[in-house]
Amino acid sequence: MFRILKKDLQLLFSDRRALLMKFLLPVLLITVFVMAFSGLRDNGGGSRIAKIDLPVADGDQSAATKYMVQKLEASENLHIEPVTEDQALDLVRRGKRVGALVFGKGFSDAYLRQTPLPWRLVYQEGRDMELGILKSVLIPQLIGMDPNGKKEDAPTMTGTQAEGPADYIKNKQLVFEPLRAAKSVSNDPWLVQPVAGIALILLLFNVAGIGGSILEEKESGTLARLFQTPLKPSGLFWGKLLMGVIVSFLQLAIMFLFASLVFGLKIGNNLPGLLLIMLATTFACSSFGLLLAGISKSRGQMQGLAIGVVLVMSAIGGSMIPLFIMPAFMKKIALLSVNYWGLEAFYDLLWRQLPLVQILPRIAVLTGIGLAVTLAAFYLFKKLAATLTH
Repeated sequence: MFRILKKDLQLLFSDRRALLMKFLLPVLLITVFVMAFSGLRDNGGGSRIAKIDLPVADGDQSAATKYMVQKLEASENLHIEPVTEDQALDLVRRGKRVGALVFGKGFSDAYLRQTPLPWRLVYQEGRDMELGILKSVLIPQLIGMDPNGKKEDAPTMTGTQAEGPADYIKNKQLVFEPLRAAKSVSNDPWLVQPVAGIALILLLFNVAGIGGSILEEKESGTLARLFQTPLKPSGLFWGKLLMGVIVSFLQLAIMFLFASLVFGLKIGNNLPGLLLIMLATTFACSSFGLLLAGISKSRGQMQGLAIGVVLVMSAIGGSMIPLFIMPAFMKKIALLSVNYWGLEAFYDLLWRQLPLVQILPRIAVLTGIGLAVTLAAFYLFKKLAATLTH
């Protein structure tokens, strides 16, 4: 028993890089999750939400609406973005913002005449959790706000019950207006999230296995023997990459087909766009698998590194943690993740129903990530080939 224990401990400590990854990974993941959820914590240790970007379209341009916008800008939980109504609707429709506050023309006159107010909160249907957070921040700001620049009295008592915030705002005629995609082809975001999010995580783990096969061939001596044949190292590299893309593409296709047949995921006329996104995503993911193989010196190192990279990218990219609860700096870091661009592209196509031309920039970013990582992986692979042939 003790001999087995001694042998296993010696094997464990013989690969210091693998040992470092084994114990560093939990610390790294804890750090990422704490940083991501720091958007729900303030400096005093209390609970708060991350600052919300709220487009505000002032179609009245009166002293009253300008005063209200100024008061909203003073909120510590809102970042007000002055825009036109068309810009506000476009931001919400494309998923850039959860909602937008629109003041219609004649707001000030309607307030003075005590007639229905021409204002509304336009929001993207399906983002209920984010909308609830936005309402919890915005509505208290509006309560007690007098467009004439005076502090209104608190809500009056009716019978034995005080008028609640929701009723008070309702009396102000704030209209909640959802922007809906075509129901015949639109999908519930809570269906797109698990299908696309989990698919991306599994895809990264699977392509890491392809990179691991290179290290297995290296340790067994197969790779060195292949380099002695007429086969060029570049041919071997591109063959591995193509293998990763094909297998990953088939895996994605099976996952989306299953989701369509079993859970009713609607593809509609989006098949060409879906195929393009799948191709760009599988290319980007496969390149990461080869890069990890180039960085690692053994399968043990590769295993620890792959788990860490995949989980970190999935966490910051939105596959595991909702982006809207993250602080601003974490949202910027998310732009480095394949998961972010892949997930947003699938959202744009399958939920927001955006035309392909508006999704092409995300596809281009995925392709660019794939090219950059592939070049880095190819450089490391050539170094490995030079080492094994001399």
